[in-house]
Amino acid sequence: MPRQTGRGTRVLVNPAVARRLDLLKILLMLCVVFTHAARGIATHDAVETPLCQVFMLLFAYNVSMVAAHLFFCVSGFLLFQNYDLSFAGYWSCLKKRFRTIFIPYVIFNLYLLLIVNMVKIPGYYVHPGNIDQVGFFNLLFGVTVPPVNYPLWFLGDLMVLILISPFFPLIYKYLGFWGVPAIFACWIAFPELPLHLEFRGPFFFYLGCWLAKSRFELRGLDKYRWPIWAAYGLLLAVNVWLDYHSGLNPERFPLVYRLSLIFGVASFWCLTGLDWVRDNWLLGILCPFSFFIYLTHEPILSLAIAFSRFLVSADNGLAQIGYVLLMFGVTVVVTYGLGLGLKKGLPPVYSALTGAR
Repeated sequence: MPRQTGRGTRVLVNPAVARRLDLLKILLMLCVVFTHAARGIATHDAVETPLCQVFMLLFAYNVSMVAAHLFFCVSGFLLFQNYDLSFAGYWSCLKKRFRTIFIPYVIFNLYLLLIVNMVKIPGYYVHPGNIDQVGFFNLLFGVTVPPVNYPLWFLGDLMVLILISPFFPLIYKYLGFWGVPAIFACWIAFPELPLHLEFRGPFFFYLGCWLAKSRFELRGLDKYRWPIWAAYGLLLAVNVWLDYHSGLNPERFPLVYRLSLIFGVASFWCLTGLDWVRDNWLLGILCPFSFFIYLTHEPILSLAIAFSRFLVSADNGLAQIGYVLLMFGVTVVVTYGLGLGLKKGLPPVYSALTGAR
């Protein structure tokens, strides 16, 4: 059996599918930044107007929340294209992911930890006063709490999934498709695991594994994009209505929320099949920097929020929405510019920071 290698797995993916996966990555990175930009209003102790609250419930706390789950699915799909269960293959996989995932995870947690150890960033959940209380290495590696660079929790969870990755082909061997509903049932029954892990990661990671090993024709979903979008829209409407009338707590309605995430994953995939998305010049420019934008948007976003208090409206819903979009836009532009400058001016530094991707 051939060994699993990073570039080798990509060769096995149809070029049209690979292009759509790249588009998914930047779309989902933008969703991550937007979700985190939404906290800007609360940071300045402003109360969201009903219009702003509905907008944020829909786009920041439902649509954009699909991002991490789809990343798990894409990661599983790519990893299991040509996965070698031998010890040599597993060791090769670990070494590659250590370079491309774990090293950037540690670098960007360490630099932010050093910053917040010296400076209090308004609204940030870690500050100099509680580092000793929580623990330096706990915040660095995100053991019992989210890492200091909280958006990077996904990389920490993904490394755990990589470590236990040999179990997923075995589940496929004995359960096949039925492994999907089996792990989904576990996700419903046990929403949280030790060390602040959750079953959402294993579920979507295995879904990607099943898609890869069953050779599922992903482009075949395009024929059903309108029914998929309709179902997703209905689930979103129910979610927003429930959240709006019960407070922001999607876990109070776990089945509806989880189903919306599953249909959200399919909906985003179908979106990349549209010509105006696939051929979008702006997404094409941002695509090569998607991982860098993800790694660096904190503390840039928090600093942008900290120095823009005067822009927050207390009672104008449109102005509040505009403020969040502005923080989102500023963060994307700054991180893209920083990435472009490093890639052109200091290629070895850029390569080291992004795991030589």
